[in-house]
Amino acid sequence: MNRFILSICLVVISVTTIYSQTQTISYGAGYANDVFYSVKNGLVQSSPRNTWDIGFATSKMSSSLLVNSGAGAMLFSYPNGDTSAWNTLDTNGISNWNPMYDSEESWEEGAFGLYATGHPDYGWGVYNMITHNLTGDSLFVIKTVSGSYLKLWIQGKESAAGIYHFLFANLDGSNQNSVTLNTNSYMDKNFLYYDLTSKQVVDHEPVSADWDIMFTKYMAEQPTGGYYPVTGVLSNYGVEIARVEGVDTSLTNWSDFSFSDQKAVIGWDWKAFSMTTMTYQCQDSLVFFVKNQDGDVYKLIFTDFAGTSSGNVSFTKTKLSSVGFSEITENMIRIFPNPVNDYLVIETGLESEYQIEIFDLAGKRQLSEFASRAITKIDVQNLNSGIYLLRILSNQNIIKTQKFIVK
Repeated sequence: MNRFILSICLVVISVTTIYSQTQTISYGAGYANDVFYSVKNGLVQSSPRNTWDIGFATSKMSSSLLVNSGAGAMLFSYPNGDTSAWNTLDTNGISNWNPMYDSEESWEEGAFGLYATGHPDYGWGVYNMITHNLTGDSLFVIKTVSGSYLKLWIQGKESAAGIYHFLFANLDGSNQNSVTLNTNSYMDKNFLYYDLTSKQVVDHEPVSADWDIMFTKYMAEQPTGGYYPVTGVLSNYGVEIARVEGVDTSLTNWSDFSFSDQKAVIGWDWKAFSMTTMTYQCQDSLVFFVKNQDGDVYKLIFTDFAGTSSGNVSFTKTKLSSVGFSEITENMIRIFPNPVNDYLVIETGLESEYQIEIFDLAGKRQLSEFASRAITKIDVQNLNSGIYLLRILSNQNIIKTQKFIVK
C-alpha cells in the first residue's frame, strides 16, 4: 500500500485589512456577456451569453440542467402527457403554461427539475437505484435563445459514464435530432452547454476552481410577485457570502455575520434606478463579505453601475482575512491510499475534534463528519469513480485540502 506524506500547514486567520482596490468590470453593452471573476485574481473570463440554450451538470452525481433564461430562452413542461406523447405533442394553450426558471438558491436546482417530487424523482427524470442512471420521463417545450419553439426530451443520463442522451425537434416533428453529450472532457467545470440552433457544444465557463462570482443576467423572483429579468451577481460552488445592510461600509468584523452558500446572496438589488437622475444608484450602506474557495475573506462594496449603455460596474475590494501558513511537521497528517477503492485513512496529530469534508469537482459536498481520533477511516464506497477534494478543518479553520481519486 502506497502512502502519500503530506506537507501540513496550520491555518492562521488575519482579521486586519491587507489591501483595498477599486475594480471595474463590464457586462458589455446590452449586458451581453457573462463575466467570471475571482476575488483573489480579478477577471477570469468574459463569455457571450447568447450562445447556448441548455446547461448540463458535469458532476456524475448531479441531475441539474439549466435553461438560459437570461438570454431569452423559455422552458415549459408539457402538461398533457409523458414521453409516450412525443409524436403527438400539442402546444395549444401554451400561453397558459407556466415557464420554468433555474433556482436562485442552488446550481443543483436547475429549471428542468422544478417539478421534482424528491428522490428518486428529479423532475426531468427518475433515478435507478441499481444502475445509478437517470431515465427521462417528461417532455418539454423550449423557446430557444434564437426564438424558435422546439419539443425536447432529455432521455437520460449515464451517471458513471458522464453521458447525456436527448432528442429535440420542431413542434411538428420535423428536423428531429438525437444527441449524445459526453461531459468527461469538462469535469473541471460546473456545466457543459449546448446550442439547439447550431447543434453545437458550447464551452462557456472557465474551470470551476478559478472563479468565485459571475456577473450575469437571469430571471429573479420579485418582491411583488412574478419573475423579471435582472442583471446581478451569482456565486460559484464552494463560495460563501454574508450580506450586511444598513451599516457603515468601513465595517470589517466579518466573523460576526452568518455566511450562506446560496448562489444569489449578492443578487441584483444592490442597485436601483433613480427616476430623478435617470441613472442607477448603488446602495451606500451595503457590504458583502465573500469567502472564496480557499477560505480567504474579501469585502465588496458596489459603487457604480452604468446601465445598459456599457454594462460597466465598479466596486471596491478589500482583503480582510488570509490563510497564512506555518509548517508543523511533514508527517503530522497522512492521507492514504490514493487512489482508493473502499476506505480512505486519515492519520492526524490533532488532539481536539476536527471536521472532515469531501467535495466533488463541481463543488457539491458529498460528506461532512467530525472526528477526534488519531486514525480515522472514511467509507468512500458510495462515491462514484472520479476525482474528489478532501478538506480538514479545526475550529472552522481550514487546515488542509487534498485531491484524491476514487477508482
